[in-house]
Amino acid sequence: MRLRPPLTPIIAALPSTVPFVGPEAQERDRGHAFRARIGANESSFGPSPRVIARMTAIAGDMWMYCDPDNFDLKQAAAAHLGVGADNVVVGE
Repeated sequence: MRLRPPLTPIIAALPSTVPFVGPEAQERDRGHAFRARIGANESSFGPSPRVIARMTAIAGDMWMYCDPDNFDLKQAAAAHLGVGADNVVVGE
């Protein structure tokens, strides 16, 4: 019994995983830089000034390991979403 729809030959021939090749490695292989880096969720605008200001403000605490329970993040997300913190899951 077939549990999934049949795949087209092109899709069936694809490997199950494809390793990520970073843009820097691709540029080295090509011999020149990309005109625009739009892959991997990159933005040609860079981070917003507010993000840069916040990163600068907390830079002195970067030596500490983060909270593995993500307590503060879960509390903030729960408050923002109007749900209990036990309904918030944080993953990598």
